[in-house]
Amino acid sequence: MKLKPGIVSQVLLPVLDEFLRVLLETVVPPHPWKGEQFDAQIFFWAWMFMSRTLLFFRAESFFLHSYKFLMSEEFGEFLCIMYFVLKMSDRQEDNILKLVKTEEAIGHVLCHDMTQIIPGVIKDARFRKGHVVTKEDIPVLLSIGKEHLYVWEKQEGMLHEDEAAERLRIMCQNQGMHATQVKEGKVELIADMYGLIQVDVRRLYDVNAFDDIMIATRHTNTAVHPGDKLAGTRIIPLVIEESILKEAEQAAGTEPLLKLSPWVLKTAGVITTGSEVEKGLIKDQFTPVVIKKLEKFGIQVTEHVFSGDDKDRIIDHIHKMKEAGLDLIICTGGMSVDPDDCTPGAIKASGAEIVTYGAPTLPGAMLCVGYFEDGTPVVGLPGCVMYAKATVFDLILPRLAAGVKIQKKDVIAMGHGGLCLGCKECHYPDCSFGKGV
Repeated sequence: MKLKPGIVSQVLLPVLDEFLRVLLETVVPPHPWKGEQFDAQIFFWAWMFMSRTLLFFRAESFFLHSYKFLMSEEFGEFLCIMYFVLKMSDRQEDNILKLVKTEEAIGHVLCHDMTQIIPGVIKDARFRKGHVVTKEDIPVLLSIGKEHLYVWEKQEGMLHEDEAAERLRIMCQNQGMHATQVKEGKVELIADMYGLIQVDVRRLYDVNAFDDIMIATRHTNTAVHPGDKLAGTRIIPLVIEESILKEAEQAAGTEPLLKLSPWVLKTAGVITTGSEVEKGLIKDQFTPVVIKKLEKFGIQVTEHVFSGDDKDRIIDHIHKMKEAGLDLIICTGGMSVDPDDCTPGAIKASGAEIVTYGAPTLPGAMLCVGYFEDGTPVVGLPGCVMYAKATVFDLILPRLAAGVKIQKKDVIAMGHGGLCLGCKECHYPDCSFGKGV
């Protein structure tokens, strides 16, 4: 027997409505915002909307369509929309959003973009969401037809996104960098000089662990030029509780998260090992590569000598360059385990304290780094530096040039990201090589 639409709407629907209302009030827990059963209300309103709409179908197929609709993604999306509407209305009741006359909006924060249209000249947002209205803005707002505005009313203990971005900027900024103007709740830090950018990654992680806060930076221990972006800060929502910012500031500590160190090394000496090079049997192709790389950091090679494969001669040349006051001493080649390769032993015998002989990088595993008591570095470079476009030398050189002492833990950390992919066209430093440290 076919059901008539009138029977469905006048008899069955009221029964089903009441049954569902009682069931939802019993089963669905109260929504945490006000203690009222918002979730049940949303579901019930959605049912009312859906059930009346389905009467446009044939009455006998009403229950089949009802079941299918309740199980569909569309019904779930409808619930989300209803939830959002309730959420926004609840916030308005709490006076977070407020409708005010434009003349009374000074000091308040706009909740959406304000578009200005001048035919043939401009059609764009004259004021962006988050803009703090000033006295000078009032005539402009009135001229574009805005006699009333939706604004965020500043409340005790709440910060606007611009204020929060400035607080985050203070956590990061150090000497040698400047900040951009706050725009749409975002601040960026820009390098003022050539140097090494270092990021306290652990503290950065601690700050970003807070919800609704973000600080994004360049990779630590990389070379930068004037004008390069170093970091950007903002909060995710339009406003945030000041207490969250205070906790983040405590996690960040008193020192800035970023440090930009200028290049300080000026001179270097190169000791070319290998009897075949000293005797002229093969051309020295190593030293020109080293000279070119050093020049990029403002370091000039003022002394260059050949030592053959004589350990004592290598030691003697190291001592002479040290006495000459050179900022950096580099030994090229002789770094493997062959019987004639004695560079690592010579560096150790020269009196330098060895930080590492070996690094978890490819190319460049046979690297040797040591320091004299006064901080003068002595570096033994493996042969790969001569022909590979990017090696471990490129990873440590920025730190050497900035006078930052390389420690064993720094070398160990190079293993993550220390594999050069050997791309046909090298894009270093704009690649993954060395970006794990």
